[in-house]
Parts: sequence; C-alpha cells; structure tokens
Amino acid sequence: MSTSVTAGEPGTSSAEPSRPGGGAAAGRRLAGSPALRVIGRRLLITIPVLWGVTFLTFLVLNALPGDAATALLGANATPAEIRAETIKLHLNESIWVRYWDWLVGLLHGNLGTSLYYNQPVTSILGQRIPVTLELVVYALVITFVISVPLAILSARKPRGVTDRLAKGLSRWKVLSRHALRNSFIGLITVIGLNLATLIGATVIVEQIFGLSGIGYELLRAINNRDVPLVEGIVLVFATIVVLANLATDLTYDALDPRIRHGRSRS
Repeated sequence: MSTSVTAGEPGTSSAEPSRPGGGAAAGRRLAGSPALRVIGRRLLITIPVLWGVTFLTFLVLNALPGDAATALLGANATPAEIRAETIKLHLNESIWVRYWDWLVGLLHGNLGTSLYYNQPVTSILGQRIPVTLELVVYALVITFVISVPLAILSARKPRGVTDRLAKGLSRWKVLSRHALRNSFIGLITVIGLNLATLIGATVIVEQIFGLSGIGYELLRAINNRDVPLVEGIVLVFATIVVLANLATDLTYDALDPRIRHGRSRS
C-alpha cells in the first residue's frame, strides 16, 4: 500500500527550509572581494595623503612674502588700512589656528570663503571645474586616438600563411582581440601617471589662452595670497589624482585576472 505526504501534515513541510547564514556567507564573500579590499586600502591611504597635501600647501603659502591684506588693498594702502584688513581677514591669528579653522570647516563640507572674491570657494570651484575637466578630457581623447592606432601599426608585422594557421584568425583580429587587450595595461599605467601632469599643465594652458578654469584661478589665488581658494583648488587636484590611481588599480584587475588572483591569495 502506498502512502502520500500532503502539505500541512505534522512533521512535514511543503517548502524547502532556507539555509541558515546564507546572507552572512554572501556578505563575507563580498567583503573578501579583492577589488573591495583594494578600494578600502586606497581610501584609507587617501585620508593622510589629502591632509598632507593641504597642510604643506598652507605652510608654503604662509611662508611666501606678503599677505592677502596687502595684495588686496594694493601698494598705496596705508599701514592702518592694512592693519584693519588683516584683522578683518583673521590674518593676525596664528597659522595653526587658521589652519585648524579651515580643517574643521572642511570636515563640515565648507571650504571657506575666497578672500579675493568674497564668495564661497565651493561656488567658485563649481563654476571653474567644468572648463578644466573639458580641457583634460580633450587632451586624453587626443592622446588615446593618436597613440593606440600608432601602437597597433608598430606592433603589426607582415607574416605568411602559417600565421593564419598559429590560430585561424587574421592578423588584425589577433592584434585587436589579444595584443591590444594586453597592451591596455601599459596604456592605463601611462594614463594614470600622466593625469597629474595634464592637470598641472592646465594651469599653463588656461593662462595662455585665457580660459577661466581652476588652473587659471590657482595662479590668481596664489598672487593674491587667497589661501582658502588655493587650498580648495589643491584639494580638488589631489582628489582627482588619487581617484585616478584607484581607477587604474581596478582596471588592472579587470584586464589581467592574474593580478586579481594574486591579490586574492595575499
């Protein structure tokens, strides 16, 4: 005689029991991802790097001759006017107090007020950054469009019929599908290293062609001893470089699985 088990009988269940700890296991796998570990380490390193850049910039600006009060009022200002402007801009306070006040404001999302424009630094950066980013993107695109085809033509070597028989593919398919993919690692390295140079070059290019980007504003802010604006621009430059280096590392993992597996074992 055969028996059947129906839903609702004692000791039976119509649904498969869920595996305990499944979500926790998935979370552990996600936390153990090599890419996430790289991002975590990079972000931890970013904090002291950005702090060091802003601190050194503040020290260098305050070591330069002259001050913002004199630069803003001009050479014809009287000592009394300069003294009043110095107090107004809090330049009579010690360098440590002024840097601490700026750092506390930064932690609250406030980059301070430009001494020259008397406007929030974030507002000025929002107006100038698109010009500089457009210039950098154009430079990267031109470099990429010219360098990659030249590299492919340089790597291409004329071969005979036996080369078509090493895999059954044409020379251009081998170059585009395999050689080009491997060469991207070196290309990404060059782009990551040269990005800082391109950003620095925008200061010169914008000055020559009169483009109102943050590179142009950086020189003006230095001449005016506009410390909050200089600090904001330097912070933006440093952040872009750090993020570009992080993107370079993550691209390595995507292009070369050996790097990803090596980091996973370590």
